[in-house]
Amino acid sequence: MTSFGKRCQHVAGRDTHYKKSIALYNSLDKKQQNALFAIKHQVIVDIISSLPAIIDSTSMLSVQGDVLELREKDGPILSGELQDIFLIQEENSPSRT
Repeated sequence: MTSFGKRCQHVAGRDTHYKKSIALYNSLDKKQQNALFAIKHQVIVDIISSLPAIIDSTSMLSVQGDVLELREKDGPILSGELQDIFLIQEENSPSRT
């Protein structure tokens, strides 16, 4: 079993989705495994970047009434460019090279 399979085994338990994903991963060659992880990484980045977008008010929650702002206590508003900052840092991270 691969290290990926071993790491997931304790999480998977009886979850059929985990078992199927481990079987899929194990059936792939190294190049395909790397491509799968690249896709997974991009999905995670897209999901995480949506959170600062909500704080920046560039993306709205369907239940959001007032504008959501992030600010220092009695200080300036910090929101507005949080999603851009996150995505720039992600692009420049050593794991991307």
